[in-house]
Amino acid sequence: MIAPSISFLPTDKTRINFDLVITDFDGKLDRGQPIFGATAGTDLNSTPISFALNQTNDFQRSDVVYSTLSLNHKFTDQLSFNASYMRYLYDEDLVEHRTSNRFAIDGAGQQIPTIMEMQVIQRQREFIADNLSSYFVFEANTGDLEHKIDAGFDYIEQKQPLGAASAFARGYKLQGGGSSTDPADFPNYLRDEDGNPVPNVPHFNLENPSYDVAQLSDYDFTQSSSPATRYFTYGIYLQDQIKYKDFQLLIGGRQEYYNDVVNVDQPDEETTTQERFLPRIGLVYSLTNDINLYGTYTESFQPQGVAAQTNPNVGGPFDPVVANMIEFGAKGEFFNNRLAANLAVYSIENNNILVNANAPDNPELLRQRGQEESQGFEIDINGRILPNLSLTANYAYSDARITESDDADEIGLRQENAPLHQGGFFAKYNFINGPLEGIGLSLGSNFVSERNTFETELQLPSYTIVDAGISYKVDRFNISFLLNNAFDKTHWVGGYSYVRLFSGMPRNYLLSVGYTF
Repeated sequence: MIAPSISFLPTDKTRINFDLVITDFDGKLDRGQPIFGATAGTDLNSTPISFALNQTNDFQRSDVVYSTLSLNHKFTDQLSFNASYMRYLYDEDLVEHRTSNRFAIDGAGQQIPTIMEMQVIQRQREFIADNLSSYFVFEANTGDLEHKIDAGFDYIEQKQPLGAASAFARGYKLQGGGSSTDPADFPNYLRDEDGNPVPNVPHFNLENPSYDVAQLSDYDFTQSSSPATRYFTYGIYLQDQIKYKDFQLLIGGRQEYYNDVVNVDQPDEETTTQERFLPRIGLVYSLTNDINLYGTYTESFQPQGVAAQTNPNVGGPFDPVVANMIEFGAKGEFFNNRLAANLAVYSIENNNILVNANAPDNPELLRQRGQEESQGFEIDINGRILPNLSLTANYAYSDARITESDDADEIGLRQENAPLHQGGFFAKYNFINGPLEGIGLSLGSNFVSERNTFETELQLPSYTIVDAGISYKVDRFNISFLLNNAFDKTHWVGGYSYVRLFSGMPRNYLLSVGYTF
């Protein structure tokens, strides 16, 4: 990665920044850790957390280049203007062996809980994106009211040029040639000497893994060329932050327009527009000089990505995700501003979330879940208790559940990967006198409670992770050592099912040396 940044200040009222990031990645796409299937229990340790399904010659190569040019200009003490433009380029070349999100079947059609059904994906594609954001800020008074008015416009466009293509190999070989992913073709599957169906891509044995240089020419591929795609979205917004004595009122709105373009640059090119008005309102009351109370309501709008709208394998088009949030809370500073504390109570509603349909004949198929709701509260404390002691602590309680779904069995379940409890703390102490002057000690911990996955019988356990560090600073020289997951706790930060779990990092360390000049 190369990331230069340049700032130019032609006058005391104008600032221009230019940032460039160039990234070259050559590795493998990690789809997570598979474990033995449901019929073998729910032993998360049936495979090691380092387990992977990729074959030796799998690869993911991507080049990313993006540049940002931004301008800030202050016309007067009351009026300023901000604008930024970003250009983003992404190019990908991929070959991966991954699961078909299910276990292999035997001659009777029963799943084998220790053998994974596999698929191969080859993909080449590129994306080009342009982002423009601009807004004015105007501050003025009308009588006893103080106003801070923001008015802006932003525009985002992303294109996938013609030439993107994918190839898929999956399913089982047929007796007359070719392959199929349709369970209805089970009687016509080609059989081996034991009477089991012959896979198009060799199965992966979790008990006896084998990593080879895969011969892609042995597989039966289905080609899938991608048409050129384009979407562009833009919005205008206006908000006013009004202050009157101990009250501050924020009221604003945004009009959003999202446009999907199909058959790009063809005679039958067609644009579909989705639009929505998004209100935003907030109120702050200064209870004392140190404590503020607040409440806010906001709405959001997120159309489904162009791939979900145009790829026939996923089952689109889909309705956009719409959400709203109500939040109340308090913020305070104590002990001469040495300690800050925040408390928030909230309720969030999400509609039209996309999840995998788990269709046996199409692992790409998605479905739209009706509604998810989350209620909870968060509290955090941070500050410098002593000149040489800083402390941060936080706790969050979130009850996130599925409230509407076409699948009646889902209703009332806790949302996948959403813990009921999580929190942590971090403390750092610096010796400022005596023979240990310049040495700093740090200690931190975070915990996460149990979480559900998309398999109702598979739950991820709670975990607590401890980190510790030591540093030494003298003049302009600094050296630090950080030990993460000090007790080498095996844990999982998330997961979908038996075939895709994501383990947390085992014990690791970071040694850094710095010199300021």
